[in-house]
This record gives sequence, structure tokens and C-alpha cells, in this order.
Amino acid sequence: MSIQPANSLEPSVLDLKARIDDAVQSGKRLRIVGGNSKRFLYPTGPSTEDTQAEDLSVTHSGIVSYQPSELVLSVRGATRLSEVHAALSEQKQMLGFEPPAFGEAASIGGTVAAALSGPARPYAGSIRDAVLGVKMLTGSGEVVRFGGEVMKNVAGYDVSRLVVGSMGSLGVILEVSLRVTPQFPACAYWKTGCNEHEAFEQMARFRKLSLPITGLAYDGQHLHLRLAGSEIAIEEASPLLEDFSPEDENFWSELNEQKLAFFNGATN
Repeated sequence: MSIQPANSLEPSVLDLKARIDDAVQSGKRLRIVGGNSKRFLYPTGPSTEDTQAEDLSVTHSGIVSYQPSELVLSVRGATRLSEVHAALSEQKQMLGFEPPAFGEAASIGGTVAAALSGPARPYAGSIRDAVLGVKMLTGSGEVVRFGGEVMKNVAGYDVSRLVVGSMGSLGVILEVSLRVTPQFPACAYWKTGCNEHEAFEQMARFRKLSLPITGLAYDGQHLHLRLAGSEIAIEEASPLLEDFSPEDENFWSELNEQKLAFFNGATN
């Protein structure tokens, strides 16, 4: 862990520090807000203490460094998720996890704080696996840095990964360093109509096959399968999917953004 002196902080960080120092002195509660796209994840209601919290708006944005050859990206917390995707796409790379945005204003800091990794989680790993280091502003007004820009063994607590899913409880994420991955050369989307028992049988069958699966979901009527990898791997998988028919990527986009009826409590 390293602590950054106050006299070397950027103006936007100094403003955040002043707000936190004032809150500590006055006993106020603060709610960290980046793009404000994930507020629905917080509990709400008249009996919830968070309704008394003041918003602490984070505007500290921009890409700090990007090393495509090293597969490492360091970015400020308020940087829009769409900007991160665009920068990586130019180099034919992508995030190693599949975060939902819930709106154009979604920030990378909020993405890390919420720890949502998307449908590819069982196959590609979680957002926690991709975090290499963080720089954050604590509740005591200190700017601290944990981790770095390389994967390494850590003795004791790896605080940079504890920040993932902390929902702002450990401090304001000022910067985060992430391991990124090459884009898949090809993707294919398939579905088949079936009941729940048949869906489980198909899933068990897939476990025995060497398929480049990056998503598998049953919606109550159809089993949806997403493949991603080399064109040859996807072509070789096609004969093993005789009961499946191709579909577009809309289902996976809506699943990732939690727009399907399932997320509204609707059932078939």
C-alpha cells in the first residue's frame, strides 16, 4: 500500500477530499455517485439510512495508461464504460468480464464497485479476476494505492480485489488497473425449444464436449447457447448442435442488461 501526499493531488480529487473531510466533521453520510446507472442496486425506502445520505459526485475520468501489448489498462473511476469499450475495440481487445451498463452514463468505477460480471461469468471469470490494482480515496480523506499493473502473488489481504463489490463502502475508486483480453475472432448464437428437464440434460451433455461456450441460459421455453472463439472451433461445433437453430445476439444483450421478463418477476 502507498499513500499519496495531499499536495500532489489533482483538483478534482482535492474537491472530493474536501467533501469527505467536511462529512467526517459534520457526521454526514455520503453516497458515491459516478454515472448513477446502478442506484437501483441500493436499498431504498423511508426506513433505510441511505435515504439520508448526500450524493458525492465523482467526475475524475479519463484513461491513465493503456498498454495493448501487455494487456493492461489503467483508467480513472468516473470514465464511462462505453469509452473503455471503444478504446479496447480499436486494438481488437475487450474486458475479460462482461459487465452490464444499465445506461450510457455507466462508469468503470461503478462497474467495479457493483461487481456484476455478466453471463460469461462461469466461463471467462469474474471482474475480480481482472482487477490488478486500485487507487482510492478513503473515508479518512487519504489517497491510497493497492496492487499495480501486473498479476502477482499477494501475502495477506489483496485490498484491490476487496474493493470489487464493496459498493463504495471502502472508499471512492479514483483509478483501477485491469487485465484485458483479445477479442474473439467469431461468435455464434443458438437456441432450441425444450422443457426444464431437457434443458438440464443438454447442459450435462455440453459439459462433456469441448465447445467454446461463453454463455448458456434457459428462459423457461428455450435453451440458449453462445459460442465464441476461432472460426474453426465454431464450425467444428455446429454438427454437435443438430437440435439447435441459429439466433441473433439480442437475447444475450437483453440478458446482460437485465431487460428480460425474468428480471421483472414475470414467469412463464
